[in-house]
Amino acid sequence: MLNQSYMWPQVYDSYVLPKYRSWEYRLPLLAQTIKDDNVVSDIMCFQEMEGASYTSVWKPMMAQMGYDGAFIQKGIPGYWKEEQDTNLIDGVSIFFDTNKFELLDTKKVVISKYFQNEFKNWYGIKLNSNQIDSILSARNQVGLILTLRHKSTGESFIVSNTHLYWKNSEIKLIQAMVLLEAIAMVKEKYPTARVLFAGDFNSEPTSPVYRFLKEDRIEASDPALAPFIIEEDCKYVINPVGLPRNVFDTIIEQDELFTCYTQHLFGIFDYIWYNPQHLNLLGFLSGVDSDYTNAIEGLPNEFFPSDHIPLVAEFEIKP
Repeated sequence: MLNQSYMWPQVYDSYVLPKYRSWEYRLPLLAQTIKDDNVVSDIMCFQEMEGASYTSVWKPMMAQMGYDGAFIQKGIPGYWKEEQDTNLIDGVSIFFDTNKFELLDTKKVVISKYFQNEFKNWYGIKLNSNQIDSILSARNQVGLILTLRHKSTGESFIVSNTHLYWKNSEIKLIQAMVLLEAIAMVKEKYPTARVLFAGDFNSEPTSPVYRFLKEDRIEASDPALAPFIIEEDCKYVINPVGLPRNVFDTIIEQDELFTCYTQHLFGIFDYIWYNPQHLNLLGFLSGVDSDYTNAIEGLPNEFFPSDHIPLVAEFEIKP
């Protein structure tokens, strides 16, 4: 969504007109985008949703559209000023069409606290817990996991949404590992559920997070993970969930493909991960025409309210 508190002058002032940076302009455009026939979906995941606007805008709007959902707000970041309203801090949300889905379970994950209090280490390796705890505690990332029942088929779905830290591969990888274990714990309760893991992973296709999800494992000696492992005979760290496909698999190497576009960033950072044994990808929203993107300096602008574009996919349930 591009939370208003992230509208950093050093990033956006040079190419986004003041009018298009304002919340008064972007809010109705965001609402219009969400309601667009090409975007509105049975399940919708949002990142950088402001806590105050979730309560005052998005939850009521989605309820009018026939959706229910949940939200988890991040903790107070270190740069937040004492006089600033903490309700303006962002988080992630998941909404679902109540005509098609019934809520079975909700799991809210504050990544640092989950590691401290609930982490079971499904990875079966000896980790430097103190070092990991120190790194995670300094960040405020969260995840949200909803378990839904598809009313017409009776099938259950575990849907997770997150927004990983914006830099440092090792931090993002550890955060993803913690969330994947949380998903695995939910799946233990609902063993036949199909899993969707969506969000802004702040990770390009060459990143350790991408490799870990795509290949279902990562070498213990990988530079992003090696500092945290203190077991010498460990060769691989295995993904406990198994979600080796994302919606970009067949076209991931196309140069013009992107989910985020600013003057400083251009590429794929957002994904929907799934297991092809459980779901069949029928198609996804094609993105923005390259002729248009070549003619602009980045997003947001008059027509796009965020620096990210919607990622929309259609799936078929496999028997």
